[in-house]
Amino acid sequence: MRIFTALALSAEGQDLLYRQTEHLREVFPRLKWVEKDSLHITLEFIGEVSDKAAAAAAALESAVLDIPSFTITVRGRGTFPRKGQARVVYARIREGHQECKRIYSEVSGRREREYLPHITLARVRRGVRWPSSGDNRSVPSGTVSVDRVVLFQSLPGPSGARYVKLAEKKLKTS
Repeated sequence: MRIFTALALSAEGQDLLYRQTEHLREVFPRLKWVEKDSLHITLEFIGEVSDKAAAAAAALESAVLDIPSFTITVRGRGTFPRKGQARVVYARIREGHQECKRIYSEVSGRREREYLPHITLARVRRGVRWPSSGDNRSVPSGTVSVDRVVLFQSLPGPSGARYVKLAEKKLKTS
């Protein structure tokens, strides 16, 4: 079983990002676009596990016990890797970046400088090129609330991965 932890976006936030990238989905239909209800901020990809899901769910519960819900500001796009042919197109997180990093550290137990909170919008399939300049007519922007940390199972399928929620912990409300 492949599992990962993520920050869940509000339904309104998912709708906002999906609407704002509609033009990009039309212009670049050969990219593998993330479905609206699968938009999230990945914290840690744990990988293939057989018996760690219960332990990961318990760790998730204790790691975010006192962390309050917060909002992020999304503005602009980026790609991974930063140099060379793009493989992932993502929405940049401007405000709320430090809160994402704090939760990443709490959930993963690591303090990596390399962790870059982002929202994956699309994956670039083999043989398809994402232009280095992108298409600046559809730049995601807006404020999105984040109120849950989720443990997902990733189920591969012919049209892309499907995410199944295994555990969820709500962040504290103010």
